[in-house]
Amino acid sequence: MSGAHALHNGLTQVPGSAATMHGDKVAYGVLVQLVAEGKEAEARQLLAYYDSVGLPHSWKQMNIEFTDENLWTVAEYTTQPDSTFLSAVPNATPQMLVDAMRVVEEFPAEAA
Repeated sequence: MSGAHALHNGLTQVPGSAATMHGDKVAYGVLVQLVAEGKEAEARQLLAYYDSVGLPHSWKQMNIEFTDENLWTVAEYTTQPDSTFLSAVPNATPQMLVDAMRVVEEFPAEAA
């Protein structure tokens, strides 16, 4: 969960993210952390649960603008040397996080 909370902190750096609840940002962070760890299949398995309880799995669902600038803002903040994301994924780089968030954004809008 350290990675997920660190991603929450990164998301707070994006304009307009304050309207999204803490738990929603952390839930999204869980998916990104799993993908960054190479566990995309495990992240996808969570989608039906997320849908059933109303947790977001996209920036659109959190009403946050999904732009390159915002992605890099989150990724760079989340992978700072003192970030707890590095406790979860020690070799994480901003590019790795951008790639992981792009993968998560491609997940289906609703699980089958």
